[in-house]
Amino acid sequence: MKRGGRKLLLAIALLFAALAAGLPSAHAAGRKEFFLNSGGLELLGGASRISLAPGLNWGFYEWLQAGASLSYQKIGYGDDSVNTLTFSFGPTFNLGGPYEQATFIFFGGAYRKGSGEVSDPENDPGGLGLAFLVGRRIPLFGNVGYRPTVGLQLAGKTTIVINALAISYFF
Repeated sequence: MKRGGRKLLLAIALLFAALAAGLPSAHAAGRKEFFLNSGGLELLGGASRISLAPGLNWGFYEWLQAGASLSYQKIGYGDDSVNTLTFSFGPTFNLGGPYEQATFIFFGGAYRKGSGEVSDPENDPGGLGLAFLVGRRIPLFGNVGYRPTVGLQLAGKTTIVINALAISYFF
């Protein structure tokens, strides 16, 4: 990773830690959310993707959560195929209503590392950047809900991400 990339990642992590340190504990203020994104689509530049992405959010206020996710993807570009791991972290802003029914926006850092080679350097999915997702939680039963999202990932090759198969569990 380039020196500037490490500095950006460190700055984002320090901002995230400072934000979390100044807020009340998650136990006192809000619920935790385990989520799992799967079967996502990744568009732009002819990429196709199969992924599995578990994550965890901590609730600080009804309108604010902070968390992280780690995803495994198999990304194909024509005849090329790359396996990647992506670490995303940052705040999730809930736009009204209780957690379980809120429309939400995630905006945070993302670091993607791939294994394998691609013939075109512009298709290299690895890199450090930002992730932006918009989604909606729809209650299914008990503490389980449907959690579809759509957004942009700017780590490595810029891609549009659609997570149609996604669930969340609040505890």
